[in-house]
Amino acid sequence: MIKQAVDPAATKAVIDVVPDLQASNQVFMLEPYHRSLNKRNSKTPKLYFTDSGLAAYLVGVASADALWSSREAGAFWENHVVCRWLRRRDWHEPSLGLWYWRDQGGNEVDLMLEGDRKLVAVECKLKEKPQEKDIQGIRKLKKFYGQDEVAKSYVDIPTDSSFDVEPGITAVSGWEVWPLEARPGPAKEWQNGVRPSLMKA
Repeated sequence: MIKQAVDPAATKAVIDVVPDLQASNQVFMLEPYHRSLNKRNSKTPKLYFTDSGLAAYLVGVASADALWSSREAGAFWENHVVCRWLRRRDWHEPSLGLWYWRDQGGNEVDLMLEGDRKLVAVECKLKEKPQEKDIQGIRKLKKFYGQDEVAKSYVDIPTDSSFDVEPGITAVSGWEVWPLEARPGPAKEWQNGVRPSLMKA
């Protein structure tokens, strides 16, 4: 969610034109998940830029290398992962539900995928080895809805392989998306040893 990384004046300017940006598909509003539709409507959606180049411009980042080393890199990574799934939904799985989840205690899961009445939790972390604190939101989600409701749980990281963080939670490549019924594989772009760019739209 890039808006938290933009200075207040730029944030206000963006918020003022959000309807126009939505109409032109420049931003995407991710709604909160809850079984009750009324509760979904009572919480604030999160804003993501579909054009990461525009987002980089707004925070004053001029190159991919500068972005990787900036304090906003984690926010851009989350933006990248969410928008990859947005494109997956729009191009291949129009019935796929995209949400985020947050409880009253502030525990959050960055992205919730809903398909065939099952939930898939996706946490976005810009690190090679997720720590215990990075999966607290997923643990809280499973406790809240029950293990049977949350079909799979992933931590999307910048890696070229996948591994289990703990039983039931798998770290996977955030460079790729996959059909929900399939297990994610290695990132194609990393197979030649090339790190992709977060500056891509």
